[in-house]
This record gives sequence, C-alpha cells and structure tokens, in this order.
Amino acid sequence: RTRDPDEADLFFVTHFGDILYRNTGRKNDPSPWERALLDLVERNDGKAWERTFNTSAKYWQRRRGADHILVQPAPVTGLRHPKGVRGWGHYLQQLTAPVWISLELSKSFVGEYPACARKNIVAPYPIPGKGWHNGEWNNVAATAKKRLLDPHLPSGNGRPLTTYFRAGDHGCVPVRKAIKREFRNAERSRGGIGDQAFVLRDQPIKIKDEDTFRRRVAALPRQAAMFLADFCPCPEGDSPSAKRQYDAVVAGCVPVVASDDALWAFSNEVGLDGPLDPAAFALHVPEAGLARRNASLLKAVD
Repeated sequence: RTRDPDEADLFFVTHFGDILYRNTGRKNDPSPWERALLDLVERNDGKAWERTFNTSAKYWQRRRGADHILVQPAPVTGLRHPKGVRGWGHYLQQLTAPVWISLELSKSFVGEYPACARKNIVAPYPIPGKGWHNGEWNNVAATAKKRLLDPHLPSGNGRPLTTYFRAGDHGCVPVRKAIKREFRNAERSRGGIGDQAFVLRDQPIKIKDEDTFRRRVAALPRQAAMFLADFCPCPEGDSPSAKRQYDAVVAGCVPVVASDDALWAFSNEVGLDGPLDPAAFALHVPEAGLARRNASLLKAVD
C-alpha cells in the first residue's frame, strides 16, 4: 500500500453503496456520491468527483478509471438502484473501464463478454448475522438433533436430514414448487414424512404425532436447519445466483444448485481463471428438468 498516488498501481474507491443505500432510506435516485461516480464512469467527467469526494480526478482520467476498483454489492444497490431491472441489466455497468467487485455475474453474461468479465471480481454474498459466526445456529441445530430428531431415527452417524429447503415462491417459481412437491411426496422408506421443507435421513420411528413433529422441524430457524442437512437445494431467486448457496457452504451443507445461469464466486466456470471448481463442493440439477419433472433432486443426491 502507498499513500502516494503517483506510486500506486491500483486505486480502491472507498464507496460502499449498500451501506449508504440502507442507511439513507433506500432512496430510488442516486446519491451525490453515486452521481459523481456515474459522471466519471460514463463520461470521464471529474468535476462532481472533485467536489463531492474532495479528491483530484486526474488519476482517474489518465486511464478512464481502468486502474480503479469499485464495489457494486447487491444489484439493487448499484449506482442507479435498478430495482425493477432483471437479467443482464444489473451487469451492464461492469462493461465500463474500472475493475468491479460485485456479488454476481451470470454464466451467459460472461460467455457474451469474456474479456470484461475477466477484469472484474465476483465475490461471495456476505453472510450477515452474528449467529452464523459465533456458533449460535450450530448450537441450535445440535439441540434440535439431540432432542427432536435423533429419538425418531434409527441409530447412525451423520446429519438427521438428507435435504432441507424452506423458501417462498419467487424467482423461478416452477422450480421452487417442484422441489417442495418432490419432498412432500418422497416415499417413507426414503425418509419422506409428507413435508415440503425436508426429507429425513432414514425412515422415521416412534412418532406418535407426525403433524406436531413435522411442524416442529419445519419451524426450526432456516439457518439452524441447514446445519442439520446433508444437501441444501439452491434455486435462483431474483437473479441466477443466491445468497443461499453461500449459506449452505458455511453450514457444511452441500449446495444443490438448481439454476443453470448461476456463477460461483472465484470459480473456474465458463473459462474464468478463478481457483475454485464448483464440482468439488456443489451439485447441479437442470432447471428445466425439475420444472418438467424429468429430473429428480433426491436422485441427484443419492
């Protein structure tokens, strides 16, 4: 690091749009800082930058920002807050000269713009909430395993749930409904108990009131339940990838990605040169196969 801009190879712009957006009332219009950045990114005009950031624009303008690093967190907190935009509309800003750190790109976008994709960095979704990091959710899961689940399963090692998925119907709704339908209809010998959120590791035993048992398991906090499952389905949400993918990794639950266009952070997918091969830690089930009932998520995890 250096404080001498003439010696710097790269400049990190300390603008954190997600924090600004959430702490200033989630306004639709760009803030003064975002307007200044837009002037620079799109027109190489540094007047607002110098006025707002109190910093000379000459270092940006000499390479049109190609040696500057900008953070674009969730798509809705991009420089223009594009709430109603879906698909590539979230990513087009990243075709400009700066290096962008963002939470996602899609495989199709990278395939269309490989050079621009390689200059940018896809980072994992942040995992907020202290329960993920101080052991709280793991402790809740351990208590539920001991008191609620283990007494009703044959003895054996491993997590008590084969799969767990609890979510609303948004994003690719047919895929989400297909996952819930398959869990609800899973055979009892397979660990099915008629619930759309989970399938047990084994056929249950010694349950007097299955309705109450189902409700108690389904009522567990989603974060804790992921620590109880071997596999966690991850369909797309408002965009191809989802925070759930990274939640699953933290919980030690194998992500089963049901999104054909999702791109993992730091991955080597679609020609990128990242260090991670998702095939080493995640599974993939085709969206169309699930929606048309030609593919089975439970068969994929067997």
